[in-house]
Amino acid sequence: MTSYINLRKFDFMVQIVKKILTQTNSPSFESYLRYANKVYGLDIKINKSKRVRRITPRVCQFSGELRLTVPALIRVGAFSNFIEQHLDWINLQKAKIIKQIQISEGIKIPIFGLERIILSDSECWEDYSLTSEKLTVPTPIFQTRHKINFKDQVKNVLIQLSNEFFNDVCQRDSAKLGVSFSKISYKDPKSRWGSCSSERKLMFSWRLIMAPREVSAYVAAHEVAHLVHMNHSKSFWETVRFLCPDYMSHRLWLRYNGKMLHRFIF
Repeated sequence: MTSYINLRKFDFMVQIVKKILTQTNSPSFESYLRYANKVYGLDIKINKSKRVRRITPRVCQFSGELRLTVPALIRVGAFSNFIEQHLDWINLQKAKIIKQIQISEGIKIPIFGLERIILSDSECWEDYSLTSEKLTVPTPIFQTRHKINFKDQVKNVLIQLSNEFFNDVCQRDSAKLGVSFSKISYKDPKSRWGSCSSERKLMFSWRLIMAPREVSAYVAAHEVAHLVHMNHSKSFWETVRFLCPDYMSHRLWLRYNGKMLHRFIF
């Protein structure tokens, strides 16, 4: 009986030690993170998950931060081995970091795929002015006095442009399919360009207004097609092709160039 109790105590102690050795917030883990930052120049962010069995790395394309999803129970040795075995890959990804641009008067941003200089007009009260070379944003004097952010003004104009564009294209495409949508909204998601809900609400990233018109029109066709097919079946893609025959080239444009639309900081 005594040996049985001692065995249970021993097993309990083993589990405690195991947990201590595998915690990502243990002193040894913190020490390695400081070491990796000093020696390899790595800024590491860890996300623990009970659902993963292996380490999944991702390098932020703007900040260069190394983001790792790791098993909830992982040893420091396994963690450090992973880092050192993948240093070449990590450095290659860091070399692809995109320089971010702060929105300010006088810089150039693409609108419908063409670069235009952003200017302000204190005498303009309501509407913007868009030409082939520039975008003039309304910044009335009373707004300047109240320190309304110029970046917010530019963002508001881009949302206004988005609404004008997507409303027209979605109306046209939905009419072709004999369907209707209930609402269009504009957001700034990081991992998608648009969505269609079961309530027939469409959402688009307002950053798409910086992409070429035909690319944005493809995204509109994609989401309108979901009003008929709430999936990505063969029938869905046939509907997309009906609305946008050259959709494949536009998908590729987004895959390889879409991240550039996120380099502007508003």
